[in-house]
Amino acid sequence: MDFTNEANLISSFAMLPVALLIIAFLFMILMAVLVGVLGARRESGFGWAFCASVIASPLIGLLVVLITDKLPQGERKTAPAGIIVGAIALLLYLVLFIVLGVFASRLIQYAVFP
Repeated sequence: MDFTNEANLISSFAMLPVALLIIAFLFMILMAVLVGVLGARRESGFGWAFCASVIASPLIGLLVVLITDKLPQGERKTAPAGIIVGAIALLLYLVLFIVLGVFASRLIQYAVFP
């Protein structure tokens, strides 16, 4: 039995949590943008709907959007402050996901290869 190939296989699985976290992060961004687009036609506006989606979750952001009143036909509302806060939260989430992904992959690696 060739253990070098097994070691390569196991070390490639150690990177799996990082890939899953990146996919989850991208999915969360996409959902937050979609909720923001829905919020652009409501009193909450794109920025605050996006911000609520990033900070809490896209589901909470959607609830915020659905609770607020609709704007008159054809109007849209954007809030630069909400976009800035949402962008900062996205950066913090990105750093958190990367750190947790690296930590998880190292933990798996050391658990398999003590």
